[in-house]
Amino acid sequence: MPFAHADYGKLTVLSELLSLNYLHKEIREKEGAYGAGAQNDPHKGTMTLFSYRDPNNIKTYSIYEKCIDQIINKTFSEQDLDESKLSAFQKIDKPIAPNSKGLNSWLYGVN
Repeated sequence: MPFAHADYGKLTVLSELLSLNYLHKEIREKEGAYGAGAQNDPHKGTMTLFSYRDPNNIKTYSIYEKCIDQIINKTFSEQDLDESKLSAFQKIDKPIAPNSKGLNSWLYGVN
C-alpha cells in the first residue's frame, strides 16, 4: 500500500519543497506558465512534476531535469525545508469532504 511506503513522508515534503522554492519560480515566474509544481500521489505511488498553460513546455522539461541537481546539491535552506513541512502538514490535516471520502473508499479501498 503506497501510504505505508517508507519514503511517503519524505516525498511529500520534497514535492512541497520543489513546488514552493524551485518550480514556481523557474516555470511560473520566469517562463510565464500559469502554474507549476510537484505532487506526490499516495494512491498511485507516484511523484509527478507538472505545469499548466505553459507557453514554453519544451523548456520546462530541462527545468524538471535540473530539479535533480537542486536536490543533490542541497540548494535549499533550513527555513525552506521547515516551510515545506508546514505546507505538507496543512494539506494532510485539512478536512475531507464527504464526497472525497466515498470516492477514496470506492477507488482505493482507503477509509
